[in-house]
Amino acid sequence: MKKFEINVSQKYNYYIERGSLDVLGSMLKDSFGICNIIVVTDDMVDSIYGNRVAVSLTNAGFKTISYVFERGEQSKNFFVLNDLLEFMAENYITKKDILVSLGGGVVSDVSGFAASVYSRGIRYVQVPTTFLSAIDASVGGKTAVNIKAGKNLIGSIYQPSMVVCDPDTFDTLEPDVYAQGTAEALKLGIIGDKRMFARLSKATFHKNIEDLIESCVKIKADIVAEDEFDVGGRQLLNLGHTFAHSIEKNSNYKISHGSAVAMGLAMAAKAAAVRGICKPDVYEKINEALIRNGLNTKCRISPEKIAEGMLNDKKRRGDILNMVFPKKLGKCDIVPIPVNEVIDVVKDAMEVGKESVMGVNENMDVYLEAPGQRVLLAAALADRETIFKINDIDEDLETIIDCLRELGAVTEIRSGGLCKVTPISMSKDTDKGGFLPIINCRENSVALRLLVPVMAALKKEAFVSGTGELAKTPFNDMIEAMEPMGSVFRFDHFPFELSGELRAGEYKFDSNVSIVFLSGLLMALPLVEGDSRITIEGGLESYESIDKTIRVLKEFGVSVEKNEDGFAVKGDQKYISPKGFEINDLV
Repeated sequence: MKKFEINVSQKYNYYIERGSLDVLGSMLKDSFGICNIIVVTDDMVDSIYGNRVAVSLTNAGFKTISYVFERGEQSKNFFVLNDLLEFMAENYITKKDILVSLGGGVVSDVSGFAASVYSRGIRYVQVPTTFLSAIDASVGGKTAVNIKAGKNLIGSIYQPSMVVCDPDTFDTLEPDVYAQGTAEALKLGIIGDKRMFARLSKATFHKNIEDLIESCVKIKADIVAEDEFDVGGRQLLNLGHTFAHSIEKNSNYKISHGSAVAMGLAMAAKAAAVRGICKPDVYEKINEALIRNGLNTKCRISPEKIAEGMLNDKKRRGDILNMVFPKKLGKCDIVPIPVNEVIDVVKDAMEVGKESVMGVNENMDVYLEAPGQRVLLAAALADRETIFKINDIDEDLETIIDCLRELGAVTEIRSGGLCKVTPISMSKDTDKGGFLPIINCRENSVALRLLVPVMAALKKEAFVSGTGELAKTPFNDMIEAMEPMGSVFRFDHFPFELSGELRAGEYKFDSNVSIVFLSGLLMALPLVEGDSRITIEGGLESYESIDKTIRVLKEFGVSVEKNEDGFAVKGDQKYISPKGFEINDLV
């Protein structure tokens, strides 16, 4: 069992060991003796670990009660806090007793705050069940609830009496929840350990998670020990958080803390690069590391709303808002920003107001209202630049634009939706410094299923990630169809590495096959050597979406033959950029 001391005003020990939930009772008995214990947790954690913890505590001789609230940030409020305090009083909890906080960051913040104010302070023990809470909420003593004006505005600094971390609890986390802890770990690496940052950037740290937890906790503990009450250097730990807290609030907390921190880290790094605080490659490395770990770095909230939310941040001192920016990997600075300049910082972070296209002739032939993602992909595969117009550049189109950029195709956009796509074949800069391209499909399943077959056909090795609901969506259908044809999927979950190739041949599916994946194959197989046949046993219910794909292919000079039970695809075809076409022929 790993054990180390957190050296703050009220020193306490931090323990890390797999399976420690089962010996929690004996650990508390040895350290504190027998008393009453109240276990505070949320309904999700309670359903998985509540009984196991209760058995451990009861077997050790403790009398236990439990307080369970609804999981999620919406429960981090005065109503839940007040109800918890009343429950503690009704059950005669005294200063001799112990509160055990079992769960993630919300549970930690609410229960820690309750422990700090009940009877002017009782002992409490942190038992984090997420990677994020293990390296963040359980260290440093910050507790809080949210109010309408902002996140964590009402709280206290109150140290726990012990932390017991069982990394086995991370095994039940959804991939996107696990990734949120990685955002916090990357933050700590940016602040104080560039080697740890480099290790995290490779997204291969899960096997030695105990060592990583220890490294993260010690970085944070050292900073907290120097400034326990957050009046100086401890503010370095707010890297990315000033943006993140505003993002959370403006999303009505639909964007989780860890996801918002990922966006905030990228925004802080971008603003630092724009303002000359760090070199551009610092931002690029931070952004890539976040994406490589399955985190979304793009924020869709307006700069004005983010800036407004930031003005209620705890780091504001009168007319100055202290913000943290990376200077280089492993070193950050606290920079005082006048409140009237906060909006400019946010715009720098989001690159607002900068035109992307210069010198494009708007009189050239354009394509209006095209099935955008397929047209963008076809243009990226063409023999020369293609110019067209899309009336509405939405989030899904922005996702595939970013993915294609990683593969070497550059889409430039100006107001009005005029697009110029420089294809992959004309890319001048494909050197990623030894790293695989990062294809972040975010929550866009269409981008994933269109791009993966095409990348395999091009023999492009890539690191593919997804966020939100997409990160929870299985893609075994692609693996089962493509691996026999030469594609290699390292991992069957996000994020995964794709390598190998896509060979011509016989592809057989039942009628439940993904229509979008079929479209991806139809766009990929013309690129490979040899002819292919796709057979759909039982037929497809609707060919409408496939017909759109075939019409896009036709406009780019690629022929696919549809028959009664599937498709025949000739290999060795070239995508030829058309002079223009009427979109009414495509939809």
